[in-house]
Amino acid sequence: MALKWLQTFVTAAKYANYSKAAEKLYLAQPTVSQHIRNLEKSLDSKLFEKNGRNVELTKVGRIFLPTAQAMLEEFEQGLEEINRFENGFQQTFSCATAPFIASTIMPKFYQHLLSQHPEIDLQIEVVKSMDIEADILTNKVDFGLSRIEPQNKNVAYQKVLEDKIVLVIPNHEGFVQLDFQQLVATYPMLVNEHPYYIEEIIPYLRELYPNLTTMNLTQVDVIKSFLLNGLGFAFLPYSSVREEVKKGTLLLLDADQLPASSASAIYFCYKNSNTAIQKFQQILTDFLTQQKTRT
Repeated sequence: MALKWLQTFVTAAKYANYSKAAEKLYLAQPTVSQHIRNLEKSLDSKLFEKNGRNVELTKVGRIFLPTAQAMLEEFEQGLEEINRFENGFQQTFSCATAPFIASTIMPKFYQHLLSQHPEIDLQIEVVKSMDIEADILTNKVDFGLSRIEPQNKNVAYQKVLEDKIVLVIPNHEGFVQLDFQQLVATYPMLVNEHPYYIEEIIPYLRELYPNLTTMNLTQVDVIKSFLLNGLGFAFLPYSSVREEVKKGTLLLLDADQLPASSASAIYFCYKNSNTAIQKFQQILTDFLTQQKTRT
């Protein structure tokens, strides 16, 4: 069974038309027809039926289509592995990463890998923290970086960073002269989908400041955009605003208003450990420790 027959079959199934498939594959239409006949002969089953100028899959064709797609995908993955090997990579990892981690930590860490560990190829999949466990358990990824402590007993984890929560305001004249009580009375608190510390902070603050109002936003990057435009204040992990604080576009206020236990963590999560994964975890931990000591 030739690979080109499978490619032709999948393309013809997608467009339900031999002429369109020929155009997409840069083949002559008789060649497409011949590929389909060869595949049908190999399977001893008819895969398409005519439907006017188009074609449609037979019952056997519909059954075989997912298999053909999987075979082509596996072949492409094999080519990628060969390409990575020829480009000097000795180890490939796939990692499910929470959006916050992907946008704030992974760019610098990826640069670190390229310069210090060029033998490692890291494939990153950005997913919500709550979905990372499922990706690990189904072997979709080798490990994950989550901001939520895993609950499934089959997912092991190590805390690789504990990030302090800071009170952040814009570097605008209307903010810097306000104390926290005035800040709460004047502006909304910008919050996102990170209940592991927000769910602790909001009730605590509402007891002290019943007039506290909140504005729910989807991601940390959106909150920072609102902050930079003077639209509120926020409690955020320090790593998410480190660069803006250094530049002076955002300011930190005394966070005595926070519960003493408030902190945000990053967890390295995995199902099956081995020497390679342990080595990668150590590289990540060392990098995060270095970054923290520089602040």
